[in-house]
Amino acid sequence: MRRQIVQILVGIGISLCGMAAALALSENVRLHKAVEALSATADQQVVQGRVMGTNTVSVGDEGYESAWVEQVAGGDTLVLGDGRVVKYLGITVPENCYRQEALLKNISLVEGRQVLLETDADDQDEQGRLLRYVWLDDMLVNEVMVREGYAYAEPFGHSIRYERVINQAESLARTQKVGLWGACSVE
Repeated sequence: MRRQIVQILVGIGISLCGMAAALALSENVRLHKAVEALSATADQQVVQGRVMGTNTVSVGDEGYESAWVEQVAGGDTLVLGDGRVVKYLGITVPENCYRQEALLKNISLVEGRQVLLETDADDQDEQGRLLRYVWLDDMLVNEVMVREGYAYAEPFGHSIRYERVINQAESLARTQKVGLWGACSVE
């Protein structure tokens, strides 16, 4: 009798272990499928404050250009090595308050560095400046400038690719009173 009870308990133990393993495997597969589904449908992810495209972009892809930043001309403006002037898309720096801080931050981020420029619907502004999203490694500089309170969101024409991300960055900066949102009287 004792032997039968032990065999039954061992059998139950093996069954439970098997069920637990099957359940863990099932949960892992379900979780993996959910992550794949999210990745497949999301065109942007904000990860630790950085904007990450789900597709790898390389120089030569249509709409992207690698460029050397010769000089930073403002908190939202660059001069490239070939003399072209770039205005960051979707953002602007205040005319008075926090302008110098924005300039210094932009210099620290991109001056003398290779960046990736991304186009959107609008190519140039009325002053002939190129309108671009500026990437440094996996960081969208336009979004960083807004999130850290050096600039605010300002949509331009039909260029809306990162409008949601930039608006979220502004909302976060406003809420936390970061940068210009704590130092300036801005509405």
